[in-house]
Amino acid sequence: MTSSRYCISQTSLVVFTLTLLSAANLSSQQLLEARKDYRAGDGPNDVVAVDLDVDGDLDLCVANISAGSVSVLFNNGYGTFSPPASYFSGGEAPAFIIAADLDGDGDPDLAISNVASKSLSILLNNGGGILASPATYNTDGASGFVVADLDSDSDGDVALANMNSDSVSVFLNDGEGGFALAARFVAGDGPGLPWQSEGKY
Repeated sequence: MTSSRYCISQTSLVVFTLTLLSAANLSSQQLLEARKDYRAGDGPNDVVAVDLDVDGDLDLCVANISAGSVSVLFNNGYGTFSPPASYFSGGEAPAFIIAADLDGDGDPDLAISNVASKSLSILLNNGGGILASPATYNTDGASGFVVADLDSDSDGDVALANMNSDSVSVFLNDGEGGFALAARFVAGDGPGLPWQSEGKY
């Protein structure tokens, strides 16, 4: 069985592939294969593994906080990745990224929290992993966020922590990947990175 682990350096994404080997007369052992570095944008800060082009393998989408961009590295099918395609994040200092099907067309889209410009950006997937220009929504100090069906209408909404204003903003999905600010709630002092059910933070 093979699984991948990801970490981020100053300008590149590092992928380690962990291989589990077993034999009838040997106990299982873990071997770490050679390190592979992949170029991303300037200041990669967050990464999500998702099948962006819906071809059955996981691609990598990277939020580059210094470059103000998103890098997409497509999986070649063997755990190696193509050179990055770069997209404008829609704001300044994109720090956090989540992939989810926001417009209900069966392929994953990207949501991005831009901390310097205090905004939420949505990049819809046009098919084949090609992303549309970002739609951007103002916030009160974007930080960590989650995507979840908050109003029980079967599409993904956004709850975003506003660290500077000690609040949480809720953006409801119109069913086609468009969002409107529905409510803002007072939170504790300096809300930051909410834990998500899948362990991403």
